[in-house]
Amino acid sequence: MGYRLAGRLLLLGIVTTVPLSLLVPSTSGYLEATIPLFWIALAGLLSRHSFVEIFSTRPASSAYLVLATGLGLSIAGSFITFEVALDYVTKGAWERFIQRVPDSPLPSSLSVAIFIVAYLCVTEELLFRGFLVPSFDELGIGAAVFIPAMIFTLLHAPINMPVALLMSVIGACLLLTTKSVWPAAAMHSVNNLIGLIINRTFPTKPMIPSVIVLLAGIGLLYSQRRNFKDLMNAIREAWRDLSISSLKAMLSEWSYVAILVLSGMNVVAWFALVAKR
Repeated sequence: MGYRLAGRLLLLGIVTTVPLSLLVPSTSGYLEATIPLFWIALAGLLSRHSFVEIFSTRPASSAYLVLATGLGLSIAGSFITFEVALDYVTKGAWERFIQRVPDSPLPSSLSVAIFIVAYLCVTEELLFRGFLVPSFDELGIGAAVFIPAMIFTLLHAPINMPVALLMSVIGACLLLTTKSVWPAAAMHSVNNLIGLIINRTFPTKPMIPSVIVLLAGIGLLYSQRRNFKDLMNAIREAWRDLSISSLKAMLSEWSYVAILVLSGMNVVAWFALVAKR
């Protein structure tokens, strides 16, 4: 599917998700990827495309899954360590701010919460990496990596945008390198699950667990240093290939303009909710 049809299907999914979230607030935060995936799968079925073609679900090598696990551990460990240090420097102000941030509640059961987080990570990767990244192939590798990354990032809460952007770019390059969505899904799942487990197990967020996670991630990256080097080269190539013309092509499609407007409204709403708390 081309990027124009992809944008319209993504917008259809977003537009149909919002009323459902308003009618059934308990679903908010859980269906943002599932409903768009439904419309995309239906369109693929009608156009006689296979699930593998639409969502890039080809098998991935074990080496790249190990690399993805190392990336997920390293990203989670780095950001949690930074948050702990920032909270220490600000004498608790950062943690007090975090407590004001609106978030979708997870079940009290850790096992159920782990399942939900893993499910959300996999569905987001199927949508934004497995489906959307190849849709921009016609505009070049730079557009395929950075335009879906921009959309994915803007659909997140501002406080989560840095890690969302980082994982989006790395995940897209993992997909383009391996032709499989599973390494990106593994990285995303490991990152989010580590954050969940540390937050549930160590509510005060001590430095030691996050540093251990970070060191474990670095160790896995070192074991796959050749593949890691290839991944970094892919990111540099994508950055060099990004052009203004590809961004103009994206903005010439009305569905992406609508998505950007909706994401901007989402950011404004987020700041309004934080200000009220």
